Amino acid sequence: MNIPSRVAVALIGGGTIAPLHAKYLVSSPSCELIAIIDPFSPGKELAKSLSVNHYPTVAALLSSKSRVPEAYIICAPSSLHVPLAKEVLYLAAPKALLIEKPFSTTSSSGAELLHLAEDRACPIIVGHHRRFHPALAAAKEAVISGKLGDISALSGMWTAKKNDSYFSTAKWRSSRSGGGGPVWTNLVHDIDTLHFLIDSRIIQVTAIPTQRRRLHKDMKKDDLVEEGAAILLRFANGVVGTFLLCDNVASPFKIGRAHV
Repeated sequence: MNIPSRVAVALIGGGTIAPLHAKYLVSSPSCELIAIIDPFSPGKELAKSLSVNHYPTVAALLSSKSRVPEAYIICAPSSLHVPLAKEVLYLAAPKALLIEKPFSTTSSSGAELLHLAEDRACPIIVGHHRRFHPALAAAKEAVISGKLGDISALSGMWTAKKNDSYFSTAKWRSSRSGGGGPVWTNLVHDIDTLHFLIDSRIIQVTAIPTQRRRLHKDMKKDDLVEEGAAILLRFANGVVGTFLLCDNVASPFKIGRAHV
């Protein structure tokens, strides 16, 4: 009997979320982590701890004698998602890309990446893992079955208190141009969840920002991330909703790793 070989995967980025991706890749019966690509020390240290090949760039990996990856996972800072994905698509011939959320930080760059991926026949999946959680699957079934009746409106909340070290350990988290802020980092998961549950896209958004209370003295004021907002939503199927978002207040929920 021929046993299919595991899919060779390269991990791009060695920061906050990378060890979790690496953990599941190492234990996966269908995937094999063959390389970590990161020019900085966290990626090098992670590769060393896992006895996995380390390369500073995609080009360096491809010019080596290492096994060529079939798939790549991009988990670098948000503003680098599109540039790194485009680099992989131009230099390699990946069968698939998994990009951490947010997929892109501008609509135009996201559209450009999708066009390139389609041209290279490379499917892309975004790291919205929540829709695969059993609790969310049960909620989806309740919606589909009609147990909840016809949905007319919804309300959501994401609140947390991010401490100073969250920003000091990764400066890009304070920067709008760097892709930081609770909209890109946290709310994007809830948007995907709502799209999944309601089975309709958000077509209209109105938002009022919360007061900014963090100082971030070393950052340019016009590039500071938002702290939150009160948001009004309208879906294409007519459902409306409200959402409260803030990462500088107390939370009534136990959120675990919600800051990642």
